[in-house]
Parts: sequence; structure tokens; C-alpha cells
Amino acid sequence: MQSVNIKINGSDLALLDKKLKKLKKFSKQEFSNEIGFTVADIASKAVAKVPVDTGNLKQSISYGAMNKNAYVEAKAVYAPYIEFGTGGFINTNDAQQLGINPAMIKSMFSGKGVREVNMKPQPYFFNSVREGFNDLLKRLKSTIKTDLQ
Repeated sequence: MQSVNIKINGSDLALLDKKLKKLKKFSKQEFSNEIGFTVADIASKAVAKVPVDTGNLKQSISYGAMNKNAYVEAKAVYAPYIEFGTGGFINTNDAQQLGINPAMIKSMFSGKGVREVNMKPQPYFFNSVREGFNDLLKRLKSTIKTDLQ
């Protein structure tokens, strides 16, 4: 399966960078804890939103950390088809807001025209990522405010 790199909007990244510079007092461990909480929260949000048929997709959602990277994933091979839809119903709005190229998604899930399968999207993952990221920014802002008083 092809991996997807998420790009964060430049203005959001600049805002995050500005906030991180103000957090020099904020320890590496506290920041690491925030990231850990965020990926757990994103996974929890995705699990709560995912449509359930057999429960396999829901059970495939997990999170963790490896080296200095935190991740959230849905391992079921059909996870992106549920998220984005197929054929003429593909919706990439949530992924686009995270900087993912919509053309790449459409090329992967629109089909080759051999047969027509049009499945409506049932977003659960990327909207949870956006919400989790926004919640992280709010918590960091609150911490900065508290530290600067």
C-alpha cells in the first residue's frame, strides 16, 4: 500500500512554529506527552466515527510511536475506500486540508474503468486528524498563555 505524507498548511505551520518558540520553558518530556495524548485522542475520535460492518476496520485503527515519530493508522486494506469513497463519489476535502494532493488520492481510488463501483465516502480518519491537531494547538496555546503570565 502506498504511504501518504501529510503536509500542514503553511500558515498553520508558521503559527505552530511561533507557539513552539514561546515554549522554550516547556520540557521535551511535556511536549512528548502532548504528542502522545494527541495521537491517542485522534485514534479514539476515528474509532468513534468509523462505520461498522464487521468491526474489522474499527479494530484496525491503532496508534503509537517509533523513533521520534508518532502515528495513527487504519491497517484494513479497504480503509481508504471507506474514507474517500470510490468512482464518482471520491471526496478528498479532509485530506486536502492537511496538505495531501487530491490528484494522488483520486488516481488511487477512482478505478480503471473496468467496472463501475461508486461508493459514497464515510469520513472518519482525516477529519479526526484535523480535530486532534486543532485540539493540540489549543492546548499548546493555553500552556503558552499560562507560562507567559
